[in-house]
Amino acid sequence: MLITMMTRDQKISMIALVAIAAVFVGVISPITTTFA
Repeated sequence: MLITMMTRDQKISMIALVAIAAVFVGVISPITTTFA
């Protein structure tokens, strides 16, 4: 798997990126559905 070949710092930054994206989508989705 790709993740096993990554360094620890890369894993942390990837997880942080995914977490931020999840929060972003979670905040934007209700707004877009409200105004759509």
